[in-house]
This record gives sequence, structure tokens and C-alpha cells, in this order.
Amino acid sequence: MPRSLLAAPPGTLADDGVVLRAMTAEDWTLEQALSRDPEVIRWTTHPPHLTEDAARLRMAEVAERARTWTGQRYAVCSPDGEVLGMAALTVERSPEPAVGYALLPAGRGRGMAVAAVRLMTGWLLDAGHPCVRLGMLPDNEASARVAARAGFTDLGVETSPRADGTIAEVRWWERRS
Repeated sequence: MPRSLLAAPPGTLADDGVVLRAMTAEDWTLEQALSRDPEVIRWTTHPPHLTEDAARLRMAEVAERARTWTGQRYAVCSPDGEVLGMAALTVERSPEPAVGYALLPAGRGRGMAVAAVRLMTGWLLDAGHPCVRLGMLPDNEASARVAARAGFTDLGVETSPRADGTIAEVRWWERRS
């Protein structure tokens, strides 16, 4: 059974430059758009080329994770409401809560990823989690810059076997309270 967050994930997190709002069933189009972006496909574990049905199913899974306090997925929005990508927090894949994100081209280079990571990490630490992790592919230097700017420490690359016999490599970062 997955661990759970120490508090119900908030529906909205915001600062001066970004608004994170909990994704809903209507956000399936964002999931689909992310799945078709070459940079998202290259640098994340987001499933590529989602159909409408698959994107809608992901939104149902997102709602279940929020309901059971095992995660929350947010639409990353500008203050005027433009949807620029997604950000997520979860406790399902590592002993500590983890955060992640994927931005559409319009959201890149604007500080949105750093702001989103800071907001989610701040909430997790304030909720009582002593540590938050962020994982990425080892060569993803753009995400490494985001992690560093958000106050995370580089832990290096961890390898683990996959079910198909290949080796997975993840560069882990962490931030402690």
C-alpha cells in the first residue's frame, strides 16, 4: 500500500508569478498536449501520444490519488489563467514525497518550473515532511538548473533494474526542512 501525504493536498497553490490549480477531468486536453510535446517525451516518463480515452483515464487516476492523499497533479497557470503545463507531488515512487513537472513550450524559460517546485516543496515541508525529492534523467541539465534554483541538493545518479532487464538511471535531488 502506498504511503500517504501528511495532509490533504491543497486545491490551489500560488505566488506572484504562478498559480497551481488541482487538475480536473476537464484537463485531459492538457495531458494529451503534454504527451505530444517532443521535449516532454524526451525528458520525462509522461506516456507519449495519449488518446482522448487514455488522457481521460489518467485524469481519473489523478483524482483517486488526490482522494487517497497519495498525490496531487496541478495545472501550472500564469496569473492571468493561461495553462502552461503541469506539476505534481506524489508519495508513490520513493520513500520521501517527490515533485515533478512538465511544461508546454509557452511555459518554458519563464521561471514557472522553479516557482511550481518551490510552491509544492514549501507545502510538503510545511505539512511536516522532512525531505522532498526530485528525480530526472541524468542528462537533463535544464531540470538540474530548476532543482538547484529551487534549493535542492544533487544526490547523484541512482541505477535500478527494470522489469524488461534494462537499467534505469535517475539523477536524484533533495531538499530538507
